[in-house]
Amino acid sequence: MHQNMYTHPATQANIDLLRERGVFIVGPEVGRLASGEVGIGRLPDTNVLLGAINVVLGRKGDLAGYKVVVTAGGTQEPIDPVRYVGNRSSGKMGYALATEARDRGAHVILISGPVVLDVPYGVEVRKVETAIQMRDAVSEAVIDADVLVMSAAVADFRPAEVAEQKLKKRTSQAHNEQDGFSIRLVRNPDILEELAHSVDTATGNRGSGRILVRVGFAAETNNLIAYAREKLVTKHLDLLVANDVSRSDSGFGTDSNKVNIFHANGAMEDLPVMPKTGVAAAIWDRIVSLLSTS
Repeated sequence: MHQNMYTHPATQANIDLLRERGVFIVGPEVGRLASGEVGIGRLPDTNVLLGAINVVLGRKGDLAGYKVVVTAGGTQEPIDPVRYVGNRSSGKMGYALATEARDRGAHVILISGPVVLDVPYGVEVRKVETAIQMRDAVSEAVIDADVLVMSAAVADFRPAEVAEQKLKKRTSQAHNEQDGFSIRLVRNPDILEELAHSVDTATGNRGSGRILVRVGFAAETNNLIAYAREKLVTKHLDLLVANDVSRSDSGFGTDSNKVNIFHANGAMEDLPVMPKTGVAAAIWDRIVSLLSTS
């Protein structure tokens, strides 16, 4: 409708009355209207409408009443105002996890590194760039959370010093095209490892009576099972989801994934190749089981 019709007091009063009666309202978007003017009154995008429908249908799902934190994407560690070092990640797996949790009724906080994905409707998104920023955002978000799923590809290292201005090719470190350029790196904090020390590793009790279920991810190119089991133990995780990113059907940017799920009790599940939405559903099925027994 035209913006003047939408903002009219009579229309707004009717919308308020519908809300009082329990109707879920999906507000209009701002954009070009049928009249040619730009303003509020456009029908929301189809993905927004579908997201709203799923939010309503999932209000009594198996995650209703739970607060979950999901991390997604990679981090970018600046070298100078133009360049950075980081890990490859499209964020698709993390966004699928956040969307699935939303559809099951959870209050979802998605802590996202730089990605080119649309924000899922009904999900609270907190955007970060660096590992330090993600560590701080996670530490704040998990205070009263029930689940943490760390699917982000957090960079293990960052430049020890960040140049204030763009570094030029011909500097004191690089006098000609044959010379290289050296950057000293320092280790980034390990978010899951820090959480393992801040939380009672025996019960997950954070002093509030709530139990934090912790799920980690491992992207490997070799010795997947050995590395995954080691990470599961050293970081005191409830679940560890590992995938071989050298595979063409589960690598970076793909819409499918092939994962193994490792459980704290020593069990391992070898899941078939499936869409990342299906992998997300399988992971939340197992998390729900852990929540029901905690």
